Amino acid sequence: MKLDSQPKVLRARGALFALAAITGLAGCGGGGGGDGSPTALLITSTPADGASHVSTLASVQAVFDEDFDAATLTEADVQLGVVGEALTVKGTVSYDASTRTAVFSPLTKLRFDTQYVLTVSRPGSAPAEILAQLEFKTFVNPQVRSVAYDGSGAVAGYQEDSHDGEGRTLQTVTYIDPGMNGEWFDDDDAPSGYSTDSYDDQGRRSRHTQYSAGLDGDWFNEDDGPVFYEDYGYDDATGRLLEAARFESPGDDGQWFIDDPVSTAFTYDYDEHGNLTHVTRLIAAGPDADWFTNDDEADQILVYRYDTDHHRTHLIVISEDGNGDGVLTADDSPSYYLSYSHDANGNQTGTTTYLDAGADGTWLTDDDGPIQYVRLDYDAEQNIEWEISYAGPGDDATWFTDDDLRVGCGAYRYDDLGNRIDFTQSRDPGGDATWCTGDDLLSSSREYDTSL
Repeated sequence: MKLDSQPKVLRARGALFALAAITGLAGCGGGGGGDGSPTALLITSTPADGASHVSTLASVQAVFDEDFDAATLTEADVQLGVVGEALTVKGTVSYDASTRTAVFSPLTKLRFDTQYVLTVSRPGSAPAEILAQLEFKTFVNPQVRSVAYDGSGAVAGYQEDSHDGEGRTLQTVTYIDPGMNGEWFDDDDAPSGYSTDSYDDQGRRSRHTQYSAGLDGDWFNEDDGPVFYEDYGYDDATGRLLEAARFESPGDDGQWFIDDPVSTAFTYDYDEHGNLTHVTRLIAAGPDADWFTNDDEADQILVYRYDTDHHRTHLIVISEDGNGDGVLTADDSPSYYLSYSHDANGNQTGTTTYLDAGADGTWLTDDDGPIQYVRLDYDAEQNIEWEISYAGPGDDATWFTDDDLRVGCGAYRYDDLGNRIDFTQSRDPGGDATWCTGDDLLSSSREYDTSL
């Protein structure tokens, strides 16, 4: 079983960054080009290549050392993409001749904890002549606390997450008892379990371990015992996750973390563009008794589909041998699936869950039967402002109309850099019978660290 990991991590900081242009790149000499295009870019940059904690609301500005005809600069010459993926960010390009500055303005909010690459090519060049590239990483904005509420709106329990300076989760502690004083969120709260995460020298999560309190009944000491752990393996060339193995027993020697028997495993497959296409859950090593070989037995396969812009459109869950051949494969009939919708700029606008194939008996057709959907609404900064949940078609018996049965309302708050401050999810509209107002009855909430 291969479980090694050497990913590449690069970082970046700032809300508006001037592209650090590199003099003399790609044959860019000192004089101006005959076609009016810049011959070089300045060597100053804010932030520097490889910086981190870039705002997800960032625009990108590139300063040239030669003037050129603004009409020659197009979106094809200034592109922002995700490192390791084919996805490119839609945006507009403008040019200020007085400062020789081109600005790329994304039409969507950037993703959290994501490595981006900005590429500037000589305008009109074919094939594209790259003048400069800049990589940066957006804010991680990790979750620090999640709270669950009971039917009356009282706290029923919570989880707290701690992180390192890069925003990677180190420990998650679960509390379901407020302790002897009956007050939540203080040192008296009683843990019910905790997990730890460790990382390789490239910053990729290599192990996740869940612990119980051990024989002494005290938490967070050497007596604590694993309940299970998972190890993760990556592709050396791309850094993509390939394999995961879960261990729920220390084996015959009674010692954890030494040749323990695998209980379940996962494999991950990608297309030529780097899009995740399949996640397969394995429950047995097969006749050869070796895991991660072709005869392993699967009990669930997740199949992902994408549009031509590489936005995810479907997640198909397959957990039954629909072909009757005794082997679960990706072409078996779905158990259910999720469909994702997007606007013209690439913002995800909703997620719909389908549980049956409809009257025609064929999955992924227009008559499939929804059981629920979530609508996403955005503010002027392209932040997700509301997550509105529906679980029925309403009195008109038609889905996706104004009278659909609303069952939840989620609300985000953000800081000026686009980092999430908190999220609240309600299960009841409260006394005013109006959803998404101050008296809604909460089901859960989350808080985030805006500094990482």
